[in-house]
Amino acid sequence: MDIAEKIADYMVETGINNTSSGNYFFRYDGINQDFGCYLPKDYRLLDKIVNKVYEKYGVAICDLYYSDNPNDGFDFTFYLEYCPNAEDDNDNM
Repeated sequence: MDIAEKIADYMVETGINNTSSGNYFFRYDGINQDFGCYLPKDYRLLDKIVNKVYEKYGVAICDLYYSDNPNDGFDFTFYLEYCPNAEDDNDNM
């Protein structure tokens, strides 16, 4: 398994298990620290990660920011049916 797939696996598993709204954000500096990479400077790795998210999972929309700011990162919107802690707004009706 390559680094892009490891990062994609981590982000999807962490995101779906830790959101109640379907939204989750991963900062580049956190990913760099956890995986020893250099985002956002490594554009090829950024593209590989996003491709792995869509190719392997298809459970989310993943936007990323091509900027030099380490506070930027991956912005996920997960489909709620994959999120065990999702809050259903229809329950309040």
